[in-house]
Amino acid sequence: MKNEETERMDTLLYSTKTHQIQFVYYVMALSAAAIAYVMTSLDKGIILSQRDAINILCFVLPYLAVFSWSMSFYFGYKQIQNIEVGGILNHDYLNLGRKENKTDQQFALYQQKGVEMSAISRKNVALRKGQLILLLVGFIIYFGFHVVKQYFQYLHETLV
Repeated sequence: MKNEETERMDTLLYSTKTHQIQFVYYVMALSAAAIAYVMTSLDKGIILSQRDAINILCFVLPYLAVFSWSMSFYFGYKQIQNIEVGGILNHDYLNLGRKENKTDQQFALYQQKGVEMSAISRKNVALRKGQLILLLVGFIIYFGFHVVKQYFQYLHETLV
């Protein structure tokens, strides 16, 4: 009975860790694809002059979006590291919790592992929120770049 329960818990831990990592990789792939798209589709004909605010704005906004997506990618990388460490701690914590007669030292170690797990869990939540927020901020900036670019092209066409 204990062996089956141990095997089920190990399978559950592995499955949870795998799904978390797959989600993080998916968001990282979105960030990387967005960076690649922007870098290949930027208008290479932008001529920068210090008096032309439109050109400067059209130059800076896409790179702000790329920076945001780069940070999202980095947060994903850090999150994967935390998920791996959290999986190991979770496994150790459950193994310590299964022991029937714990000594005081084992009980103290059990409590310490629980505190470490909760700290890593909070850090993972913060990293996941940061990763998703930075991804969305990058999309908003890039969308804003296109709106501004279209608006100034419209103004230029109507004035000329």
